[in-house]
Amino acid sequence: MDTEATLEVVKCAFAQENFESTSSTPDASVSKDEDDTNIERESQNILLQGVVDTIIHIVGLENEAIHSIVVGTAESEESELWPTVNDFGYIIEFVSFFISNKRAKSSQRVLKHILKYLTSSSTPSYDDKKMPTQKEVLQLFNVVPQTDWNYDYVLHLCLDAHFHQACGRIYAARNQNLSALDSYMKDIVEPYHAFIFINKKLFQLAGDEALSFRSTVISCFAELVNLSRECAFVLFLDHFQNQIQQILSMLPSHSRSHFLFLKTAMEVDLSGKLDVSALTGNEIVERLYFSGELEDYLQRLSNFPKFDCNLVSMIDELFEPYLKLLCQYEPRSVLKFLETFDSYRLVGCLQLCLDYGVTDAAAFLQERAGDAQSALALVLAGLDEKTSQFITSVENTFSQRVNWIYATTIFVSWKYAITKAQVGNMPLQLPRTSIYAIFST
Repeated sequence: MDTEATLEVVKCAFAQENFESTSSTPDASVSKDEDDTNIERESQNILLQGVVDTIIHIVGLENEAIHSIVVGTAESEESELWPTVNDFGYIIEFVSFFISNKRAKSSQRVLKHILKYLTSSSTPSYDDKKMPTQKEVLQLFNVVPQTDWNYDYVLHLCLDAHFHQACGRIYAARNQNLSALDSYMKDIVEPYHAFIFINKKLFQLAGDEALSFRSTVISCFAELVNLSRECAFVLFLDHFQNQIQQILSMLPSHSRSHFLFLKTAMEVDLSGKLDVSALTGNEIVERLYFSGELEDYLQRLSNFPKFDCNLVSMIDELFEPYLKLLCQYEPRSVLKFLETFDSYRLVGCLQLCLDYGVTDAAAFLQERAGDAQSALALVLAGLDEKTSQFITSVENTFSQRVNWIYATTIFVSWKYAITKAQVGNMPLQLPRTSIYAIFST
């Protein structure tokens, strides 16, 4: 029996556009057709609940004795009985799907088994069309009442599985905001969740708790920039513009974060826009579990032109520190950057470019300063160096090929001599070439 295919057929049989249960009393204004549709959906949900309960009973999710036998059978390599390990996984996923979409209900014991499966290292990876495993856990968090969770047990599972968003959600539910922040910041795949959490808490908290949380966010601002420079910049604009000097004084000790933050500020100053497309690249899957908070946050990012940024007034002051960092991290971008500005200290910028060996930008600045001869000399010196590197590379490549051709020729000569001697029953006469001489050239 193909368990996966069977469950997919059953799932399709109960499919409907709106998975939300319609158990509320219909309004008097609802049309007869809509009323009939609601009744039909409720009937389907009752039937579906019966199917789910039956499956739960068969695999023993409500009975530990039966469950241990089923799992033991599934994990046995020699057993040919149903269900196999994969079959058991398909069953758990089937039950979880309808619970997370509010089509069926289950006990705490069943939820425990579902979570153990979803957070286990042996859980098969989902394809692109399915919801990622951590998202299924989060979806269960959304629909199952908090009173049904054993949070200590669930937190332990999620920590072992490195489900950082799920851990953050649990810590937040316990009002352990700093631990929640730490968990969210570990999620480098979807970094915006950390910023959504920070933004929400900065609005919610008050008094000493708010001051403590705010201080913690500022202290780890460099890490937040490294997590997502775009989101960190928006966070700065929304909540920390009055602490600009404090933040700018902290960033130099975190060179890369300092560079990313100033790079974002320069991009905003030049274009007036903030590119956040990279933050929501996986929109097909993401839309399956979009929350209202995420929608609001992305809408906030899309309204970027409405931001009032005090940092722009400091661009002149930040120009040379940023240029120095740009020379270190993106030297090929220096010339284009200098070409977009008119007013800056030529001498200071030229010295930075010379110190970091950014030849094209240094020549541009020398020419702009009226020293065309020095600019030409710098370009020619750089050209000589590039030419020398090119010649060396060609010589090495050619030498390797010549050695290979030479060795191949000698080998063919030897092979021919051996074959000739064997065919003609003649003494073997090899070419007088040492194999050492071939590979030492």
